[in-house]
Amino acid sequence: MHTYRGVFGSHVANTLRRLKRLSNFYQVKPKFVLTSATIGNPKELAEQLIEEPVTIIDDDGSARGARNFIIYNPPIVDKELGIRASLTQESLRLAEDLLLYHIQTIIFGRTRRTVEILLRSIKPSFSNLDGNSIVQAYRSGYLPRQRRAIERGLRDGSVQAVIATTALELGIDIGQMGAALLAGYPGTIAGTWQQAGRAGRGQESSLAVLVTSASPLDQFLARHPDFFFDSSPEQALINPDNPLILLGHLQCATYELPFEQTETYGDLGWHEISEYLEYLRGMGIIHKSGGKFFWMAENFPASAISLRSASPNNILLQSYEDGKSITIGEVDRESAPWMVHPDAVYIHQGETYLVDELDLDGNLARMRPVEVDFFTRAQRETEIQQIELIEETTTTGCSKSCGEILVTSQVIGYRKVRWGTN
Repeated sequence: MHTYRGVFGSHVANTLRRLKRLSNFYQVKPKFVLTSATIGNPKELAEQLIEEPVTIIDDDGSARGARNFIIYNPPIVDKELGIRASLTQESLRLAEDLLLYHIQTIIFGRTRRTVEILLRSIKPSFSNLDGNSIVQAYRSGYLPRQRRAIERGLRDGSVQAVIATTALELGIDIGQMGAALLAGYPGTIAGTWQQAGRAGRGQESSLAVLVTSASPLDQFLARHPDFFFDSSPEQALINPDNPLILLGHLQCATYELPFEQTETYGDLGWHEISEYLEYLRGMGIIHKSGGKFFWMAENFPASAISLRSASPNNILLQSYEDGKSITIGEVDRESAPWMVHPDAVYIHQGETYLVDELDLDGNLARMRPVEVDFFTRAQRETEIQQIELIEETTTTGCSKSCGEILVTSQVIGYRKVRWGTN
C-alpha cells in the first residue's frame, strides 16, 4: 500500500469506499490485510485507506540474503568546469557489466524518456538474429498485453533486464531480481528504498546501485551518504475527499447502487454527499425518485476514471505504415502536448516515431515509424498565478501559505537532441 499516495491513493480509498458500500448492502463485512514497505506512517495511511482502525505488525521474520547498497558518483571528466560523466552513459555501462555476468537486473529511470533512451542504447547489444532482446522497457503508456508479456519474460528468465519507471514499484510479481540500478535519485528516501527493494527477494545476496546525476540534490547525497542511510522514510499522504476525485467516484457509486437519503459514504455524512448528488442531478446525470438517487445516463461512469490521475482522458497513439494503423500505446492528456506534439520524435520500446498530428478533441495522436539520429525535447513555459490566499503563517526562515493558484503550462517549441549527447 506504500504506493497508494497522492492522487492514486485518493482514488484507491474511494474505490474501497464503493466496495464497502456494496458489501454492506449484501450484508457482508470484508476484512482487510494491508502490506507496506518503506513509508513513515503505515498505520495512519492504512486507516485513511479503509477508514477503520488497524493493528500494525512491524516484526519482519522473512528470510533474506545480504543486501549491498552502493551510491556511485560518476567521475569528473572536466575538472575546470566540474562536469561529471553522463548519468545515462554510466548507467548503461554498469547495466552492461551486470548483464555480462548474467545477473537479472532492473534499471529505474526517472522519466519515460530516460527509460526509452536507455533501452534504445542498450537493446542492440543484447538482441539475437531474430531481433528479440533480453532487455525490455516497462512504463506507463504501454498497452496491457505488452506489460503482461514483459512480466512473463522476467519470471521465466527470457528477459534478463528491464528498464522501468515507478510503474514497477507497485508489487508486480517479476521474479527474483539480482540487482537494481537507479539512474538518478528518485526524489524521496521512501522511493529509493522501494526501487532498491525490487532486488534480493530471495535468500541470495543482492545489489542496489544509486547512480547520482549532476543535480545538487544527487550530489548532496553522494557527499553525505549518512543522511540517506540514517533518515527515516517520508510519510504517504492522501485526500479521498478531493472534490474532483470524489465526484467521479460518487457517479460510479450511484451507478452501482442507488443512494438513499441519510446514507453515508465512507466518513462523509449525508450533508456532504447530498451537495454532490444535487449537482449531478442538476446536470441530468442522476434522477431523484422516492427519496433515492438513481443513475440515468447512458455511459458507464467507471470507464471515465483514471486511477493514476485526476483527469480521465488518455490519448491513443496510432502508428500508420503501408496504409495500416496500429495502436501502439497511450499517454495521459496532460502529457500529450509536450510528448506527442506535431513533429515530435516519440520513442516507444526503443523505436522512433514521427508525430504527424495530435487531435486532442478526438483523443488521438497519429505517427509513423522513422529512423532518425535524434530525438526531440519540448520547451515549456509555466506561469503560476495566485487566485486566493486562504491562510499564511510565519515560521523559522520562511512563511507557509495555503490558497488557490492557477498553473498555466504551454509548449512554446522543441529542441532536437542527437543520440549520445544527452
